Amino acid sequence: MNFKRKNSVVLLHSQQDIYRLHGGSSSVEVILSPSLYWVKRVKLSVKYLREVRAILPSLFEEILPHESFSYAVFRDGEYFCAFAYEDRVIIELLAKHNIAPSDVYGIYFAQFELDLRDHIVALNENEVLAKEEDIVVCVPSQWYDSARPLTNEELKRSKNATQLQQFSHIIKKSTLYKIFALALFFILLLGVEIFVTQQKIQNIQKEQEEIKKEYKLYATMMQTKAVLQELQRSFKKDSNLRELLHQFFTLNLAKDQKITEVTYKNGSFTVVISKGTKKLQKRVEKMLKSYGEKAKVRLAGETLHAEVQL
Repeated sequence: MNFKRKNSVVLLHSQQDIYRLHGGSSSVEVILSPSLYWVKRVKLSVKYLREVRAILPSLFEEILPHESFSYAVFRDGEYFCAFAYEDRVIIELLAKHNIAPSDVYGIYFAQFELDLRDHIVALNENEVLAKEEDIVVCVPSQWYDSARPLTNEELKRSKNATQLQQFSHIIKKSTLYKIFALALFFILLLGVEIFVTQQKIQNIQKEQEEIKKEYKLYATMMQTKAVLQELQRSFKKDSNLRELLHQFFTLNLAKDQKITEVTYKNGSFTVVISKGTKKLQKRVEKMLKSYGEKAKVRLAGETLHAEVQL
């Protein structure tokens, strides 16, 4: 993460001072003054940075005032430079200068970003930055006879950057780990539930296919519904036919009146009664009133014809 010319560069100091070293976009590269971090430059018998990261808290456990610190480590030749800093303090200072954490491109350390090999730099009337035993420190200005103002000439490029943990000052890391573990547990539980449900669905579908084969049912629901609708229509016709037969065969006729013909063809039910009268015609019309226009009753001479479309 080298400095980009399009980004702004500032040096942040614990006394609410901020030094703008390079103008640019709203994206800001923040260099921390030594007053905002603890540093140890050590030699360790390990090869990889990941091995050092695992022991960072133990390197500072005897000097840090509390546990709410974040850590970073970088190589410095044959040494490792380990840093401890408080995200909360940095975020609060940035807020006082109207810099949002989302605008911070990266967090850098004065240890790597300022070239102080040959001179002392003044932060203000009371404090200066100097390099003592390869460590950049912030000390009282009375310790040195002369110091020059801080400018962008002291800047040197480095890839040694870290990022702010924006919620570390609200929730402890241990609490975050517990929340993540709990969320992971529920995700796994949901995954198991989804897997079990999918297995049940597959079993049901398999049983459906077996039932269709056993009873020679149609393959699709659309075909099944079409057959069902046809069967329902056929059942309704058969029910109406039985009802009509019952009504006519239980019809109270005069002694000389007889049903001479009953036919059913192409959905048309017909009954013929001999010796029909106007009175009988009205009775039959009333009996077939529920069929509406589908029922027709006519009297031809003494023969009564009743027809119902089913």
